[in-house]
Amino acid sequence: TAGFRNQYSARAGGGFDNSSNYAVAFGVENTLRFSGRVRLGGFYITNNTYAYYSMRNGDQFSKRFGGETGNDPDFLRLTIYKYLNGVRSADSVVFYLADYRFTNRAQDYIVRDWTFVNLAALGEADSLFFRMASSDVGEFGT
Repeated sequence: TAGFRNQYSARAGGGFDNSSNYAVAFGVENTLRFSGRVRLGGFYITNNTYAYYSMRNGDQFSKRFGGETGNDPDFLRLTIYKYLNGVRSADSVVFYLADYRFTNRAQDYIVRDWTFVNLAALGEADSLFFRMASSDVGEFGT
């Protein structure tokens, strides 16, 4: 269901592969630190229920993605950087949780299922830095 009271639920209805475990992150920037150096593989991601419906329908905090005509080039983007030995790599992986920038509106989407984000190209890391960006900016937007 729509509304901020559903901000802790995954839009997919539960964790990946029917797991009851998943994490929800808030904020424009977040860091995930590992206990040591790890070779990155990837992870599964989806929108939380609140964000999904807020982008799909619009509400008092967010505009409807695509706007009234469906032609607004809206997006919600996650950029993932690796850190190794305290140094942030210039390399990154970009994943769109919503993308309405297509010429063909049939390609517009908001992620609603668990989707794999491949981080293998980043190699090894001791932490990951996540940065969100959106076309919906303002008092409540990023």
